[in-house]
Amino acid sequence: MFAVPSSPDQGPASSPDDGEFVALMTRNQKSILAFLVALVPRVADAEDILQRTNLVLWRKRQQFELGTNFKAWAFAIARWEALAFLRESRRQGWLVFNDELASLVAERMASLPDSQIDSMPDSLRHCLGQLSESHRQLVFERYSRGLSLRECSERFDRSEQGLKVTLHRLRITLRRCVSKFSKRPLQP
Repeated sequence: MFAVPSSPDQGPASSPDDGEFVALMTRNQKSILAFLVALVPRVADAEDILQRTNLVLWRKRQQFELGTNFKAWAFAIARWEALAFLRESRRQGWLVFNDELASLVAERMASLPDSQIDSMPDSLRHCLGQLSESHRQLVFERYSRGLSLRECSERFDRSEQGLKVTLHRLRITLRRCVSKFSKRPLQP
């Protein structure tokens, strides 16, 4: 899922702790990706940012102190990478996202237990399945394909304001469902 750079300019030579560091990176990939998916509009963007985050983690591995909270450290680096991506996206004029909102999401995600983060994709899939076909399609077009409100308005033959209200209600419904579903005990 991630590449470990091996060229000398990518960081210091291997140390006995590199194996443990790679294990920590590997163990936390799903959590870091889920964290990034919460910060950026498209999964493909989150995956790209994850790769950049992995490179930064590897380059800075000597700064990490084994025995401390790797997830918090990795989330901090991922957050900075996501914010850089969001700033660049804003400069290109296609994304409106507030750094403060990204920080709030980052803090909330960092405080969640790994089991809850890891179950989010399954929870979201389940909850999307509970929506009507038209609502599922609207969520897909707006958030997965990244269509603007205007494009969705034209595609669904509805007013932008009406879609804005519908999308707001759908986000609340999905948030509640994911929260409820994520807290259920795992089925054997």
